[in-house]
This record gives sequence, structure tokens and C-alpha cells, in this order.
Amino acid sequence: MIRQIRTEDFDRLIGCWNDSAPFDPVSAGLFYEKVAEDSGYRSQFGLLDQEDGLVLGFVVGVVRTGGTKAGGKMAEGFLKFLAVRSEYRGSGIGSSLLDEIESALVKSGVDRIRLGESAPNYLTPGVDVRYAQAIRFFERHGYRVIGETYNLDVSLHYELGSVQFDTNAENADLIARGFQIRRAGDETRTLFMRCLPSTGHPGATRSRAHSETFRSVCT
Repeated sequence: MIRQIRTEDFDRLIGCWNDSAPFDPVSAGLFYEKVAEDSGYRSQFGLLDQEDGLVLGFVVGVVRTGGTKAGGKMAEGFLKFLAVRSEYRGSGIGSSLLDEIESALVKSGVDRIRLGESAPNYLTPGVDVRYAQAIRFFERHGYRVIGETYNLDVSLHYELGSVQFDTNAENADLIARGFQIRRAGDETRTLFMRCLPSTGHPGATRSRAHSETFRSVCT
């Protein structure tokens, strides 16, 4: 049975996602940030399929508005999550969820739907090429690859012998010199975007071996 996602479903959705996406696991805090705290998320953009209390699959989408087109601003839909438990794949659950979320996004006025890279709040910038089954699934449903993206990462768990990641002394020095050290929020977005060009950074964070994929949904 497909229905809209509720906040109390989140723990079960996390289990489903981590079962389906081993290269992109999420914690409870991260999942809440990527769904409930995304300004482009609406209740109609979150759907799950369940049976006897077990989440078989779910999908989460958002809408971003930006750029211009004839007659006004352009709206794009993004799929942030689409997961089906491994033992239920091939049963039509993913296709049903995709049909439902595409319909909801199109009704909201989007011009096309992309997978993953829903900046500024996204989990993955596309579909990891290691998820070959997922790529074939989306291609069968009319999506096509439009580019590849890369990133480097490092685990901060204790893997480097005597290397310590204690930055208390450095933080204290910066604070004494008048700097503020805190997590960026919506209120700092404008300042951040103004500063970004001076760093030489292209302005987009990408993940290693991911592909940007999209489907046009109207002409």
C-alpha cells in the first residue's frame, strides 16, 4: 500500500535506505536534514510502500525554482531518495513509487526531473555507478545520463595511527582573533555564495563516480 510519509516513519525509512544504498548510508540526523529541513519538500513528495508494518520501498522528491523561461521562472523536480529493499526488487514497487512521485512533481509545475543533485541541500549528486541495477532501472523509465562528477573523501575514524584530529588549540586562536566557528545556516548562505568565487572553487560539491541523470517531463 502506497501512502504519504509521516515523520514517525523516518526510522524505518532509514533502515530501508541503508539496506538499499550501502555506499551512501544515512544517520537519523542526516535523514531529517535532507527531508524535513529541505525547503523544497512537501508532504505529497514523500511516499512509501509497506506491508504488515515493513517498509518495502519509499521515494522522496523536492522542487527547486530558479533560472528563467518564457513566461516565468523554471521549476525542476529532484529525486533525493528512491529505495526498494533488495528482496523485493523486480516486483514493481520501484516503478509504482516512481510513477506516483513523477505525477506529484509534474502537478507542481516542474519542467524536468533530475536524480540526486538537489543543491543546496542534497545527499548524493546523482546515481553512483556502483548501483548498476539502479542505473538500468532509471534508463528503462526514460532517464538519461548527462554527465559525471567526482569527489575525494576521507574517513575521520581512528585509522591513521598517532594522527590526532583535535583542533581545540587552533579554534581558540581563531576565536581570540575575532573569528566565529559554527555550522553555516540559511542566514549565511548569501555571504557564503559571495565568498565562493574568490576561493577558485567551481561552486558545486560532487561525489566520486556519480552520474547526473535527468528526465524531461514536458515539452
